[in-house]
Amino acid sequence: MDYVRQIVKIFHDEHLATLAILARFGALLDAHREGVPTDAAAAGDFARMMRDIEALIASDLVAHFAFEENSLFPVMEAAGYGAMGALLAEEHVSIRVTAGQLVALFRAVRAVEVKEADWRDIRRLGFEFMQQMTVHIEKEEMGLLATLDDVVEEGQDADLAMAYSAAR
Repeated sequence: MDYVRQIVKIFHDEHLATLAILARFGALLDAHREGVPTDAAAAGDFARMMRDIEALIASDLVAHFAFEENSLFPVMEAAGYGAMGALLAEEHVSIRVTAGQLVALFRAVRAVEVKEADWRDIRRLGFEFMQQMTVHIEKEEMGLLATLDDVVEEGQDADLAMAYSAAR
């Protein structure tokens, strides 16, 4: 979709980047569905992926979600679309819980050898996180961003884009 507003384009680009990371994470989890990645290359791939997912969570669940909740959802509410923002904010809560559990598990296994039970938990939480994020992004792409592109005014757009840039 071709968006007009800068803030919408920024969030759209972040969504695409997030989906790409999630796809790589899913491929890694799928490639090792039989058990823990044990060879050096696979273990290295897993270590890098843990760092990438943690960075994604820090970015998306801190800056991205907070900006939506504090700056974009109020714009939606003022334009009569408060229910959409409320629904997405509820999803943020669920996603944060899953992400927190996943990061805690990553931290626990980072210092020790990953056991099969840990790997099963990583796969379960990883796929749950991926599903939550993918569905959430789809809703934002179809609802939030399309609506924001219509309701945000030009001057407001520049202010929002600058504020988001400063928050990152």
